[in-house]
Amino acid sequence: MAAHEILIVDPDKIEVQLVSQQLKELGYAPLWAADIDEAFVILNARAIVAVLCNYALPSGNGVEFLKQIRQHERFLKLPVLLMTHAASSRIVHEAKEQGVSDFVLKPLDANRIRKALAMFIAKGPAPA
Repeated sequence: MAAHEILIVDPDKIEVQLVSQQLKELGYAPLWAADIDEAFVILNARAIVAVLCNYALPSGNGVEFLKQIRQHERFLKLPVLLMTHAASSRIVHEAKEQGVSDFVLKPLDANRIRKALAMFIAKGPAPA
């Protein structure tokens, strides 16, 4: 059985390595995109089951990315978790308007990631 693929959208390679290790330990297959354009290439090429997206991105921010994702019918129900060091009420409001699935505060905790992903990813075999 193939592991569920989770897309991490974050320009910080060190942060991505830490998150990737946590995801691997939880049985997921992490993929990495450093920016929005790269993320869409991966989303269109792979069977991604969830996205962990950093708020701060080089070509915009996580809310703008979320808005772009939700414009595509095939991604309307894709779980998108927004990672941030501090979620201001403005960010929370904007993200909720765009259909964010959840927020994960940094520094990331493997148990918190596991719980957040488990809420949105159906149990059972991953897509082939």
